Amino acid sequence: MIRCALFLLLLPGLLLAGKLEEFADDVEYLDKSYQEVEKLPTSSAYKTEYRKRIVGARNRAYELQRAIEKLGIPKTSLDSTLNKMISCMDIDGVTKRGVSTQAGDRTGYANDLRRQISYLQELNYSFESNTFEDPYPESDTYEAVHRFESLLKSAFRITQGKGYVNEGVRKKYDEIFRDLQTLGKTISMQVQKRQLKLPKGFQLTGNLEAFQTSAEKVLSVRNRREASNSRKLRRLVGEKNYKEAMNTVKYAAERLENEINFLKRSNFELRVRKTNLLPVSSRAVPSADEITEQPDRLSFSELWKKYSAAKEKVFRSESKLRGVSDTFYDNYRKLLTDSQQKELDALREKFLREELSPELARSMAVKTMHTKYRFSRKEFTAPLLADILKKNGLL
Repeated sequence: MIRCALFLLLLPGLLLAGKLEEFADDVEYLDKSYQEVEKLPTSSAYKTEYRKRIVGARNRAYELQRAIEKLGIPKTSLDSTLNKMISCMDIDGVTKRGVSTQAGDRTGYANDLRRQISYLQELNYSFESNTFEDPYPESDTYEAVHRFESLLKSAFRITQGKGYVNEGVRKKYDEIFRDLQTLGKTISMQVQKRQLKLPKGFQLTGNLEAFQTSAEKVLSVRNRREASNSRKLRRLVGEKNYKEAMNTVKYAAERLENEINFLKRSNFELRVRKTNLLPVSSRAVPSADEITEQPDRLSFSELWKKYSAAKEKVFRSESKLRGVSDTFYDNYRKLLTDSQQKELDALREKFLREELSPELARSMAVKTMHTKYRFSRKEFTAPLLADILKKNGLL
């Protein structure tokens, strides 16, 4: 029974999951399965799979950490913390070259990784899109759409598990879904209030209800007492009704993800309080002073979000394949700092010397600068961002 459970853990459902979610699964598996895998013979297939999982986790941690550092996100050390965790393990055939034994224990380092992963999920960090969303950490609020997406992913991962659902997991799911329901209603009400033009079939609360109805069937089966027996669990999950419920969960999750993406593309913004997930303000666009009690003073994070959106809008306003106009170049240039403007002009001159046409020289210069500074905040302060936004009539 133990070996069967371990094998099932090696087959996680990854719909809606990215590299960060895969790494979170790695951490859970490596920590919770270690004591059982450690007892198995060296030649055991499950021990071999465990070694492969360690190698995969290391690679993912390294890739994630490098990408996170490039975005300037602090408070993470996924690769080094994982190596410390591995140093506390004794698995035959796993090289520990370059990993010194650390003070501490495996589960302690696993918990540290869980905290780091949770922090990145709060930021809605995505390795695949190389972006993150600042959830206003100093104001005790969430950006509603991104919080909804994060909770949906967590709920979906629980439904896609293969093993027995104990009371702790069941309780966690129920808490997640209560927040999803509250957020879904809050977002839907604001969508109606703002008279947002919706695509055909947009039914956020309806799809959420469909997700919950089928998820309840799935979890109820795996929460039965007899489901703790792997042989009986296989029989239960092989039934037609269970498979149909699983398919409905996946379909509803895909529909909800499409609706989330629509709201993001529409620049739908709604800040909600962490305490009750209700809007910070009844006004369509809440202002910073409602939280900070500092009228007309936006935080660096809020200014950066406005600035990034403005620069991205200008950057996407013309196709750069055959070159760009003087107007495009000037509009983009106005959003840069003084030193960045000089760097942009120098790049344009460099490409002109290389005998590119003026249109292509402008295009190449802008693309180079946009790639280099798109996520770099170190050149800015809150007053400087505010000054640039005001000069461009954006604040």
